[in-house]
Amino acid sequence: MKYKKEIIEIIRASITAGETYKQAYTRAGITESTFHEWRNKHPEFAEMIKEAEETHRLSKQSETEVSVHKAACGYEFTEVRTEYGVGANGQPIITKQVKTVKHFPPNVQAAKMELLNLAPEKWGNSPMDDNFAGVRVEVVTAQPAQDKEQDKEQEQPAQSNK
Repeated sequence: MKYKKEIIEIIRASITAGETYKQAYTRAGITESTFHEWRNKHPEFAEMIKEAEETHRLSKQSETEVSVHKAACGYEFTEVRTEYGVGANGQPIITKQVKTVKHFPPNVQAAKMELLNLAPEKWGNSPMDDNFAGVRVEVVTAQPAQDKEQDKEQEQPAQSNK
């Protein structure tokens, strides 16, 4: 297969979109061996692949950052449920449409992750640390009354039979 600009552009677009090498060269209509031959023979082709992968990575990172921020702050989503019937001509028609606003409250873990990544010098503890921003949370449970009585009995010295 001849090294053509159109084929290279198809591969670039495929990799930028997150497709695998196999998906990219198949979409472009070339074989695996041709793909690898071009990578080894044409440095600009190998560089284009690296750039396409980096563009994809940055795009996914940006999408994830937006999602984490959205989860950290909470958000609303309008869900639309549509019911269909059959019209006079046999074609589907909308018979009912119900919109429901769903509220997703702020997610504390997402907020913690975002703060730790945005300002580590301020929020600087490890995400795995229980001591977040100088606040330590401990859960203490009360001992059941029956267990307390048993503990008292064990604390009393045993009386000897002299």
